[in-house]
Amino acid sequence: MNQVDSSDLLDIEVFDFGLGDKGKNLLVTGLSSHTTYAHLQAAFSNFGFIREIQLKKNQHTGNLIAFVKFIAKFEARRVLLAQAHHRMEILGRKIFMRLAVREKYSNGMLAPQQCVAIMHYYLGIGAVSVKIEFSNQSPLPQETPTGINNKGKVDELVEGTFNGEDDKDDENVPEMQCIVGVTLKGSEKKVVYGASLRHEVLRELETNEGNFTMPVRGKNRSAMVHKMGYSFALTNAFQQLRLMFVTSLTSPVRCAVAEAPQPNPAVEFALATYFLSKSSLVTDIDPFSKQLFVEVEDDGGQEEEETIAS
Repeated sequence: MNQVDSSDLLDIEVFDFGLGDKGKNLLVTGLSSHTTYAHLQAAFSNFGFIREIQLKKNQHTGNLIAFVKFIAKFEARRVLLAQAHHRMEILGRKIFMRLAVREKYSNGMLAPQQCVAIMHYYLGIGAVSVKIEFSNQSPLPQETPTGINNKGKVDELVEGTFNGEDDKDDENVPEMQCIVGVTLKGSEKKVVYGASLRHEVLRELETNEGNFTMPVRGKNRSAMVHKMGYSFALTNAFQQLRLMFVTSLTSPVRCAVAEAPQPNPAVEFALATYFLSKSSLVTDIDPFSKQLFVEVEDDGGQEEEETIAS
């Protein structure tokens, strides 16, 4: 692996695919009233991956302002550094920018499709692929209002049950809705598995059913469960992935992929049980591994793997 001169090292940044935007959100002022999202995208896209652009009017002055959110902090610093040397212009007007004071702190995750796009942006098109390993096709539980059984009595919705029904799995393994494998393509392909639990998907559907534009019943309900199960499983997979950015004064930014432990013990247990029953796949995954695998590409295009104890 290439050695990095410590005196030349600026920063090592870890991105966890979360919604937090501390140090990544720029406030842009001095905009023309004719500025559009396309103008902002064109002006800032060369500095990095733009996660979100908000265009609004200042409540006090009525002037147009914008918030431009990047994926990494070093990308926002690039913009500020460029601004210090040469004032940027949009539609012939010089603009002003600084880090936004009001920053979002959130434990939530980005949408799975956006996570895939981010991986392709930093690692190259085709760097990752997604495959459905398992999808639960069993009939859905009888539709009754959340927490109310057929006798009109209130039941608690607990893990492993739905509408008060006992978990029918004799081994008390939570029933899975979907399993997806995210393959990281390198010198040695590594697969990170994510899964969704059926009772969690059904609970989420019951909670948000009133927010859908059309009734969720019958085949439509089943399709929605499968769609939500896939999305939850893919999100779970990206919860185990990290992007590591290394920036230095003389070298271009280098990006590495890291794997973190499975954040959901119930999913970890269900995945271990599933793969232990698939002898051909046992060697492809160690669900109980508590180590971090980092792959960094050197100048020769070869990849090396380090194991770092978490």
